[in-house]
Amino acid sequence: MGAKDDKVVEAIFELMRRDLGWILAYHLTLWTVAGLAGWQLLRRLVRRKGWDRKHPWLRYGNFWHYLLTGEVLEMRDISGNTTLEDARHLDFIFVDVVVAAGSQHALLRHII
Repeated sequence: MGAKDDKVVEAIFELMRRDLGWILAYHLTLWTVAGLAGWQLLRRLVRRKGWDRKHPWLRYGNFWHYLLTGEVLEMRDISGNTTLEDARHLDFIFVDVVVAAGSQHALLRHII
């Protein structure tokens, strides 16, 4: 199996040396595209299944997302947190937000 002749082997290695940049670029592109596609699919699966609310190591770094969407009520590992069943008595969420537009600041109050 394979090439037995030393000249053939030398020719193959010479071709590989000559095209090493293209070979590396091909593999880098392939692995980058596969990694990004897999990351997006995994991220969507984690969000759909709610695994980020069950396992702290799968959560986004932005805690405000969970707080403003109410998903924080499903996180049982946060100290002082009520369970979702205990939170059914909530009628609304009141939010105060300070925003800056240029040199001006404004306080927005909203009921969700």
